[in-house]
Parts: sequence; C-alpha cells; structure tokens
Amino acid sequence: MNMYIFITLSVIFCFSGQEMFANNLISATKEQYSIASSLQAEESLLRAFNDMEFDVGQDRLLLFIHGRGKHPQKLFTNKLLSSLQNSYKVKVLAFHWSPSWDGPLGWEKPKRGAVASAEKLLFVLQALQKYQSKHQQLNVSLLTHSMGSLVLQSFIEKYPRTISSLFKNVVISASASPLKKHADWVNDLQMQQQLYITINNNDSILAVAGSSLFSARLGKKLRKFFGGYETLSDNSIYIDVSDLGVNHRYYIGSKNHLHNFYSLVLSGKSVDLNPHNGFEKQMDKPIYKVKN
Repeated sequence: MNMYIFITLSVIFCFSGQEMFANNLISATKEQYSIASSLQAEESLLRAFNDMEFDVGQDRLLLFIHGRGKHPQKLFTNKLLSSLQNSYKVKVLAFHWSPSWDGPLGWEKPKRGAVASAEKLLFVLQALQKYQSKHQQLNVSLLTHSMGSLVLQSFIEKYPRTISSLFKNVVISASASPLKKHADWVNDLQMQQQLYITINNNDSILAVAGSSLFSARLGKKLRKFFGGYETLSDNSIYIDVSDLGVNHRYYIGSKNHLHNFYSLVLSGKSVDLNPHNGFEKQMDKPIYKVKN
C-alpha cells in the first residue's frame, strides 16, 4: 500500500493583520493529526508510521520539505510524493508549510509562511529524534526543495544545533535561500552525517526569485555579482548540475549520474564523488560538477 503523509502548519500568525497560517498533520486519506505541541507531534508521528505501514527494520524514510506552489494539492496532482517513493524506494513524509502560494509572481507571502513554520518543524524533528533513540536502526534523510530551504534556514537560525545526529543525508536542492552569507546558517546544521547543496546556473525559477527577492539565490550560483566565490560552508558538498540541461525540479525525473546521485543520498546511502561516477571536482573547493 502506498501511503504518503504531509505536515501542514495550522497555528495562526498574523502579518499586516491579514495572513493566517494553519498547522496540522494530514495523511493521504485526509485524516488529520495535530502537531501544535511537541507531545502531539510525537503521537502523530507514531500514528503516521502506523498508517503508512512503516517498518523501521526494513524501510528507509525520507522527510521532504516542499517548495513554493499550490500545496498540498501539488504534492498529489504533480505526483511528487509517489515519484519520490517509486524512484528511490523510500517511504516519504512531506512537511507542508503554508501559505506556499500567492500567484505566479508572489514570493514575499510564501517567504513569510516558510519562516513562520520553524517551530512546527522543531516539533517534528524532536519527535523523530525521540523515536530514533528507541529505534536506532531508523535510516532517515532530509530533502528540501526551493523555498523549502527557507523553512530549514529559519529553523536553524531560531534553534541552532538543537537537533544532532538525526539524518544520514541532508540534501538542499535548488535552494531559494539567499546566497549571501549562507554559510552562517548552514555551518550550524549539525544533524546529518553528510550535507549536499545543489547548484544550477541555468535555473530560471531561481533567477526570477532572485529578482523578486532582491538578492541571488543559493541554488542558482555560488559566485558573487562582481566575481569570486561567496564564502562556502565548512560542512557541505556542493553539487553543480549546470551542464545537464535541467531547470528547477530536478530531484525527480533526472537521468544517468544525477539520478544515481539522488537515488543514493535520498535513501540514506553514501556516494563516491569520483570521475567514474560522473563527478568532476572544481579546483580546491568542495564543488563537484555532474557530467552527463
């Protein structure tokens, strides 16, 4: 049975007296679970695992934080969760934050929604860590896509080094977080064995995001406007996909070496970044260009 869970933010916050942000845990069967507190998140996680028939001894878990868009509907209309599960043979929990959509040109409102979700992400990660303390064979990795990295960034900035040794891999894919000073928060990510950040110079969505939010986005480039690299984080490996002809949502539907990369890291495995596997190291920096 394929069962997907997504987490929706439901406590109310106000910006300019109008915006409202909702928080609860919702399964694909439309059953709702509260994550309004740490205790409720623990109870909801156990119920979610039961619903999705998760076997900690056999299954690998992927926590997915989606990007901007008409979520949660988009998770299913675009088959994002089923594609992740079927492509990489993992069970998927998707953390849904809201509002994640304000029209094709709306970026500020989703940005506020992402930032406001940090506390609920804390509750979920604490629940996962408590579960893992009793089931040490739990293999779990984290994938953020686009503005999903703003959720992670906000969590790290508000609760630095709160969670440790939870994930096998963290993959920050097509990040819509600012390029400038990204190392400040990324260096405080201490909850994974390995951290990967993907870069695509040809990402047209992040080009628009950079213009709309008035600064370059991390997933678009590593170089400053006037040349030279932005300060890189000490704990990351940067994966450059610029030569592959992909655009923005390349964590699914990719081919060859890029597909193999995601297949390994999203299932909690290690990847050997050598030329034989299609990776070319760039100078003396932790940047690897993926070749076709």
